Amino acid sequence: MDVSTQTAASNNQPANPPFIRSGHLAVPGFSEHRIYWEEYGSLAGEPVIVMHGGPGAGSHGSSARFFNPQRYRVVLFDQRGCGKSTPGASDDDATPALTDNTTQHLIDDVSALRHQLNINGKMHVFGGSWGGTLALAYAIAHPATVQTLILRGVFLCRRADVDYFFQGNAAEFAADPLAMPTPGAYLDFLRPGDTSSMSFPRKIAAMSSRVWPRPSPGRRVSTQNGSA
Repeated sequence: MDVSTQTAASNNQPANPPFIRSGHLAVPGFSEHRIYWEEYGSLAGEPVIVMHGGPGAGSHGSSARFFNPQRYRVVLFDQRGCGKSTPGASDDDATPALTDNTTQHLIDDVSALRHQLNINGKMHVFGGSWGGTLALAYAIAHPATVQTLILRGVFLCRRADVDYFFQGNAAEFAADPLAMPTPGAYLDFLRPGDTSSMSFPRKIAAMSSRVWPRPSPGRRVSTQNGSA
């Protein structure tokens, strides 16, 4: 019994499907990016490609548990700059990882990965959070290659969604769960004084205030186009 099986059994969780193989995709053109991928299940099964979240979270073999290993061929990959793909955004100099790293580049990587793995027909596309955004973007660009879309925690990545995500809603949630208060509203929850006594979420909020300072009184943020 390998380590991954032991861990799954000890937590009363299903074990990862059988691991098939892994490798790196050298992306077309002059880019330095090499995309790490793994396959689980059955090579003869229906292909599934898993889009991880983040952006930047990286893939995890446990995502393959959602699929019957006797029926599906599950492909996981680390998007550019993530996980075992190189160069990595966690490197001392993240510039190479962030160069040529757009949604369109990621869509093109999926197409190149299909070609390298000889996936010629339609496939199931599975993603959550940012991975759901990427899955939708891929399906829009290449609808003929998509059998089904399986999405969770859908994040459309529109300007209104990004504003809502980063501006926070802790101060308004009870009264209006869909409110988008002005930037920095969540800072009302910070305790004065040294941040060393704060909980982790409060420390994050304190640090983020240096990047998104509170607006001056009377300043309003439009929820229509996101402009201040």
